[in-house]
Amino acid sequence: SVFEKLPMPYPTRYGQQYKWTENRTDDPPMHTHASIREVNDSTVSLHSTLAAFVPPTPTTNFWEILKSYPNQSMWKYFYCDGDGSWIYQGMLMGTLLIGHDGSYMSEVATDVCSAGFYIFCSASGNVCKGAAAERSANADNYRAEMLGGLMVQLVLRAASQLGPAAFRPVRIDCDNQGVVNHGNTPSRPLKVKQAQADLLRCLKHQVRMNPFRSLFH
Repeated sequence: SVFEKLPMPYPTRYGQQYKWTENRTDDPPMHTHASIREVNDSTVSLHSTLAAFVPPTPTTNFWEILKSYPNQSMWKYFYCDGDGSWIYQGMLMGTLLIGHDGSYMSEVATDVCSAGFYIFCSASGNVCKGAAAERSANADNYRAEMLGGLMVQLVLRAASQLGPAAFRPVRIDCDNQGVVNHGNTPSRPLKVKQAQADLLRCLKHQVRMNPFRSLFH
């Protein structure tokens, strides 16, 4: 039904009124929802309006997805060949070689640890790599190793959002057995007083929620 706004010389307690003009079968533009009250058989008054929901346009660009993440300081020293779509292709073909490592030098700073990672595609020859440091009262080598693992998971997550797919398991190499064990059992609860529980919980959550299987070695 189509209603036309009636001229009203002064406002009334019933609000703005509209008179029926015609019935139509085509789809309305649906930019606004309206709540109305019936005044009589051909007239209604407007009660309230609400903008119609517009679903967000999905982001299909690797760089845009990565830049939408919180804590952008993690990517200050990030480098990636091309548009990053080769990571998605590498996850489909199983051609990614991935490694990450942590660093903690207490003789330099007792409250800082850092990590780096490297992703190479044996099919395309493309590379992405990154490094980040964290200042924390809990800094140690174990935390540094987890920081590298978390960055890898976030990069792979961004690439996996480029399209739905049946990804092959992704092998990730790390020289810390604790990270390997926790990474391969992401649904296992943490022990009471687990060391570095805050960062470890983030890592396990990413591994568990990502749409691909991570195999830590």
